[in-house]
Amino acid sequence: MKKKILGIGATVLILSAAFFAGCGLTGTRIRFGAAGLGGTYHVFADTFAGLITAGKEKCTVEVKTTAGSAANLRLLSDGYIQMAVAQNDLTNDAYYAAGTFENSRKYRGYSAVAALYTESCQIVGRADSGIESMDGLQGKTVSVGENESGTELNAEQILAVSGLTDKLIDKVHLDYTEAAERLADGKIDAFFCTAGAETTVISELSKQCEIRLLELDESTRDKLLNSYTFYTESVIPKGTYNNQTEDIHTVGVKAVLLVSDKLPEKTVKALTKTLFENKQELQYALPVNIVMNEQTATEGITIPFHKGAAAYYKECGIDKYQYLATLDLRTSEICRELDGKVFLVKDQQPGKNCPPMHPWCRSTTIAIIGEKMLEGMKRRARDPVTGKTYLVPASMNYREWYAKYVKGDGKTVAKEAGSDIIEMTQ
Repeated sequence: MKKKILGIGATVLILSAAFFAGCGLTGTRIRFGAAGLGGTYHVFADTFAGLITAGKEKCTVEVKTTAGSAANLRLLSDGYIQMAVAQNDLTNDAYYAAGTFENSRKYRGYSAVAALYTESCQIVGRADSGIESMDGLQGKTVSVGENESGTELNAEQILAVSGLTDKLIDKVHLDYTEAAERLADGKIDAFFCTAGAETTVISELSKQCEIRLLELDESTRDKLLNSYTFYTESVIPKGTYNNQTEDIHTVGVKAVLLVSDKLPEKTVKALTKTLFENKQELQYALPVNIVMNEQTATEGITIPFHKGAAAYYKECGIDKYQYLATLDLRTSEICRELDGKVFLVKDQQPGKNCPPMHPWCRSTTIAIIGEKMLEGMKRRARDPVTGKTYLVPASMNYREWYAKYVKGDGKTVAKEAGSDIIEMTQ
C-alpha cells in the first residue's frame, strides 16, 4: 500500500464532543477516509466530522486524505479506518471480488450506512485546446485520476466505450489538484474527475483559465447505462462553472457512506441519525446538491447495511425493498423471476434475494414505503432490436415487459434466439 494513502500531514484531527447524550459515541475514535483534497468526499468528511463532534459527549474523528474509493475500501477492510465514502460500483466490486476486483480477494469487514449523492463523471479540457468532443482526445495527454480511484475506473470504462484505446491517448495518473495545475500550465490536455458537481478544484481552475466540459453523446451514455448497473443519467447544469453556457450530459454514480463492522450498533445508529438530522447543514457546506432522505438513501446498494443503520431505518418505517432487474434480453432467468418481488430488509441475503445474484448481475433494489410510491414513476427498458432505451411504468415487472414488448414480435424473438441469456437457478 502506498504510504501517501494515510499521509499524516494531510490528516485533519477534530477533537470535540458528540451531539447528544446517550448516543453511543462516548470514547469513540473514528478514522474517516476522505479521498484527495479538492474533491467533494473531503468536503463531506470534514463537515460530517464536525457535526458528529458538536455536542456534549467526547469523541474523536480523524479525517484522512487517501487515494480514493478503492483505497478506502481496502483500508476499511484491513481496519486502518472505520468510516469512509466510496463509489457504489467499486463498493460492490470490492465486496464480491467482481469487476475491477475480479482477480483480488473479497474485501469485507464493512457495511453500508447510506447513499449520499450522485457523482458526475466530468471530463475537463481547456476551451482554447480545440477539443470539443470525446473524439478530440485522440493523440492527447489525459489524466484518468489517481491509481486505485473511482475516477480511474470510470475513465477506463468511458474511454473503452468511446473506442479510445491506450494506443490512441497518452494516459497519466494524477490527483485532481495536480491535474488542474497541469491543465492550466498546458502540460496535459484534459482530465477526468468523478465527483459531485460543482467540484471545488474545477471551479478554481475555471477562474484561472477558460475550460470546456466534454459531453457524452446519447449513444455513449446508452452503452454505459446498459453495460454497468451503477451508472445513472447525470446533467451538469449550465452555469455550474465559469463560462459554462450549456447543460452537459454525462453519467454518474452514487457515493456511499460506509462504516466498519467493528463499530457498535448503537454508535452507527447514532451516526445515521446525525446524517439525516443535519442534511440541511451538509447541503449548505457542499457544492453538490444532496437529494437525500431515508428512502432514496437505501436504493441501489448491493452490500449489507450495518445493523445500526438498519435499526435507524426500521424506526423510520423502512423495512422492505423491491428487487429490480434490467429490462433487456441479457437478464438472467433468476433475475427475471425476482424482478418486482418485495422482501424484508432483515431477510436481505445477497445471492438469494438481493443483488448480485451472479458475477454478471446488473440488478438493483429500491426501498418500499407504500404502494403509491411507484405511481407516476418510470423505469428504463432496452429495445431488443435497436438497443435504444425507453421508459415504462415503474410498476411493470420483467414478465409483464416481456409479454408486451418481446413475445409475439418476430424481430425481437429472433434477436432473443441469438442472445446470451444467463441461465441460473438457486
